[in-house]
Amino acid sequence: LLFLGGCLTPIDFSTERIGGTLVVTGQISTIQEQNIIQLGLTADTERLPIPLSGAYVVLSDDNNQSVSYYEDLTSPGTYILPDLQGVPGRTYTLQITSPDGAVYESAQERIPETSGQLATHFEFVQEEYTDAEGIVSLEWFIKLYANSQLPVTEVPAYLKWSVEEAFLLSPTDFPDPFGQIPPPCFVVQNADPQRISLFDGVKLNTTSIENLLVGSRVIDWTFQEKHYFTTYQTSLTKEAYDYWRKVN
Repeated sequence: LLFLGGCLTPIDFSTERIGGTLVVTGQISTIQEQNIIQLGLTADTERLPIPLSGAYVVLSDDNNQSVSYYEDLTSPGTYILPDLQGVPGRTYTLQITSPDGAVYESAQERIPETSGQLATHFEFVQEEYTDAEGIVSLEWFIKLYANSQLPVTEVPAYLKWSVEEAFLLSPTDFPDPFGQIPPPCFVVQNADPQRISLFDGVKLNTTSIENLLVGSRVIDWTFQEKHYFTTYQTSLTKEAYDYWRKVN
């Protein structure tokens, strides 16, 4: 009990578990590869939503033009917008038709005009690290920082930063009857999923942000080969900002 008292403190909160409710995760972005929608159905038990495959997803803009998403067959429940980038200042609506015929439609959302300019840098520091078993040790971390020049607009800016990492895995050729080494591959994931970095242009009246910590990552075996970090600075609508503030 004394040992557990020094470990990470779990946060327990009760929610009403209602199965079969549609969960939609995604965004419309000016960056084409980020225009992805994930659909799932809530479960009755403590688990992630069950991927919803076979839905019909359509994006419509304020010029009455519509584009259909296609489902990624390697990742059920993931829908990709083909050959289209969001346009700042334009308004979009998402419509989803589930396999059972139910229709869901989002409110109209307008893409903010600009997200400003971004520069990043990193440094290595030693900090205490608590692993999954609660053991504390001194480890090396890479810290990622953002320097941002914010847009000067009549409408206050709401911003969010996220860091994506990609690292190389080169398989080892173990003795096998075929004598062939599998090809190397890259793993892509959120570098610091517990961190939500936000900016509220109403509360903070500034045109620049210096040395904002947007990602922290312990140096582990994934750094044995190539390791890349990509930082995204995203303009949010007021409603999207309020959502992420509540999550944070």
